Amino acid sequence: MVACSVLEGRLHSNPRVKSGLRHSTLFAAWVPLLCRTSHTHMGLSLALFGLASLPLAFERTCALSAPIPAELMSAGLALLTASSDAARKNAALFTDAAVRYPVLLECFDSADGLCKLLYPLRQVVLLLQAGGPAELRAVRQVAYHASRALLQYVRAHLVLHMASLQRRLRDSQAPLALPQPHKPLNTTAAVMDELIAALHTDAKLAEVFVRTRWPLLEQLSEQNLVGLLLDLIRALPGEERYYSDICLYSLEVLQLITLSPLPRRSIIASSSSSSSTTPPHGSNPQQRTGMGILLHAASTGNATPFYGLADPEVIATALHVICNCVTAPPSLAYLLPAPGSNSGTSAAAAAASVVVDKPIEAHQTPQRAELPTPAELTGPPALELGPSAVSSHGRPSLGDALEAGYAAARQTVRASNGIRVLLMLLQSRQHLAPAAADRVRALACTAILGLARDSSIRHILTKLQVGKLLAELVGEPVAPSAAGAGSSRRDMNAGADEAAQGAATGAVWQERFHRAALELIAIATSSTSGGAGRHEHRLSAAAATDAAAPALLKIERAAIAASTPITYQPPELLLLIYEHLKASGLHGAAASLAKEAGLASSKGQQQQQQ
Repeated sequence: MVACSVLEGRLHSNPRVKSGLRHSTLFAAWVPLLCRTSHTHMGLSLALFGLASLPLAFERTCALSAPIPAELMSAGLALLTASSDAARKNAALFTDAAVRYPVLLECFDSADGLCKLLYPLRQVVLLLQAGGPAELRAVRQVAYHASRALLQYVRAHLVLHMASLQRRLRDSQAPLALPQPHKPLNTTAAVMDELIAALHTDAKLAEVFVRTRWPLLEQLSEQNLVGLLLDLIRALPGEERYYSDICLYSLEVLQLITLSPLPRRSIIASSSSSSSTTPPHGSNPQQRTGMGILLHAASTGNATPFYGLADPEVIATALHVICNCVTAPPSLAYLLPAPGSNSGTSAAAAAASVVVDKPIEAHQTPQRAELPTPAELTGPPALELGPSAVSSHGRPSLGDALEAGYAAARQTVRASNGIRVLLMLLQSRQHLAPAAADRVRALACTAILGLARDSSIRHILTKLQVGKLLAELVGEPVAPSAAGAGSSRRDMNAGADEAAQGAATGAVWQERFHRAALELIAIATSSTSGGAGRHEHRLSAAAATDAAAPALLKIERAAIAASTPITYQPPELLLLIYEHLKASGLHGAAASLAKEAGLASSKGQQQQQQ
């Protein structure tokens, strides 16, 4: 309690704060000597939370000798399973801040901290399935902070993994900055968006990311994290703010890990473990599948029954996960086979698990995302990419294996009534702010575009006249308040600079929607015979361009065409009339015209010139 009173000085603006910074490092050295009993859980948790709330003191603590950071992490993990709800909440807050430091993140993994961090989430799922809402008044707060700590944990691992891949791909002569283990990692939502954007634009980085084994996925698979998060999303009611945030954090974790192929396969193969209980909110049995749960979250947004409003953040994040499952990033488009080709599809489906689950040995990374050694800095890059799209030894290529996974996900979405859900989201704009509606519409259009790579789904979209619907949506006027409207809970601590960027967010999502809509119009208006030629592709592109044109531009085009004199050479005009008569079935009149005008000779001369 003496240490707690010292750390309590941060709550008051007085000279004791500097003394607290100096004595907090002494407290870190006292942790191994403290007696950890049920009587000291509350005081120890308050001290750890106070230490994590002081960034400078926490950095100095992480820079101490090796046993002290490990003892700190061990004490925090032990409190996650304490009997006191307040102690467990403080321990979750401490873990939320601790996993952003590489030295403590390594101690967290060494102590099997993921299993202890998931304990509050498993407890919430069990209590909800048992129907005990009265017992969740204190547990839901602990689960909320644990879900946020889990998101920070996955973000920190993704930052380290991407830094390791980028370090290996860079030139050995380029200067590399060594990350300091006692300095916190930048795991904000803006950094995550930058990493995802890099995977969507950098083809070499995206290919290496898919080929390289990510050690975090093995730990998540051992804990069955995908199944736990899906059960959590399905079981959580929507009438309480804590539950909505837990659902959002769970979906954000799925969004990050589904950048890799293995978690996507887990979502396709998973089903809710609560099959013996009645589905919540009157849901149907299709929502017990992994993709059905995601589609249900996207369609309702964990809507609150009292207010009747859907959460746009939940809807958009669920759509992000669905997009990761059904469509490849643009940077990997060159690896995938053409949408209408069937070459190698059966072989890819049979051996997709071999290529994705067991990457090539030359592309494997160390067991843990560690700091670079001097040998790594001076040596050449360890990755040899090569022609990855070429199959060898009878095995399917990387593109065929990825396409097999995407094809399975598309069929799962179709079986879960996902086409109707995505079309509903494409048209619905009520109950959402303009910027949120643009984001939801762009993501729904991107998901439908990924589904359209399947020939059967493409035929369904053509029959539903999706091209006509998109032409109407593209021609809608832009709301004046669309740019920068709405706020995101992902950036609840965003500063003024990040808030100033909100004005361009609406325009970015509108541009993404227009680009995806034009491509989808070109696909939906093409012929469904399967033998689309160059002429049909030109017609599809023309239809998409015409759909994107505003009404005023179309009027200007008609006026220009009406005022432009069109002249023909006499032989060309007679030949045009001849072809029209022949196409109309008037063969006698066409033959008489050809005989009198001598069109046979002129037609032969034109063919020789061509």
